[in-house]
Amino acid sequence: DKHDYHEKHDHDNDKYDYHKKYDYDDDKHDYYEDKYEQYEKDKWEEKKKEEYHKHNEDYECDVKCHRGSDDGITSRDFDEYEILINKSKENQEIDPYDFKLRGAIGDFFNNITKGFEEVKGKFKEIKYCKWFKVKINSIDDMCNTADYNKYTVAYYPMLNYYPYIKKYGYFFIGYKCDSNGNLKYIVYGVPGKKDKDEQPYVGKTGFVTWISSDDDKNGCWLMFYDFKNSNIVVPMK
Repeated sequence: DKHDYHEKHDHDNDKYDYHKKYDYDDDKHDYYEDKYEQYEKDKWEEKKKEEYHKHNEDYECDVKCHRGSDDGITSRDFDEYEILINKSKENQEIDPYDFKLRGAIGDFFNNITKGFEEVKGKFKEIKYCKWFKVKINSIDDMCNTADYNKYTVAYYPMLNYYPYIKKYGYFFIGYKCDSNGNLKYIVYGVPGKKDKDEQPYVGKTGFVTWISSDDDKNGCWLMFYDFKNSNIVVPMK
């Protein structure tokens, strides 16, 4: 009927607008890229001329006048070009097993794991997750508050699990991200077999996920922590 026709028509227009905007952004990207190349080329040519005429006062005056009336690429053009480049990077997917955390939050949590051993390719079941091995010789290691951020994020949450950790001498901390490198969850891992005797507190505190390791038959018990909402989450699979 008439109402359905308008809905379909509006939907088609939206689709058209989307493609139009997409093509426009691509054209704009190419435009600014060409402008930038020409700008660099002109700047190089001008530099050579200035070197040749560096003792010629009349030439210096001409150059200044020319610069003052230049209607070529502007700082605004470069700002728009930079925005397009950044948007392109944000939408670009990363290697699920080798990537960097993004943004200020990523920088903060990267500092937390300085000094820990990064392990790559150990738990391939979980994509977009950076893993770090935290070696523990005694419970005193977990009570060190010299680096308070490291203590509150890495050590303090694991203090109650020391009886399980001491058997292996280490635990894991992981950063589970989305496909663009934005941090979503902190993952705490206690090494152990897929056995209730080695499952921390029989899963009552959130360690309900067990994954195998590519280089270790024991595997690891995991707990996922939503640091933004301060609660434990259970993955669907």
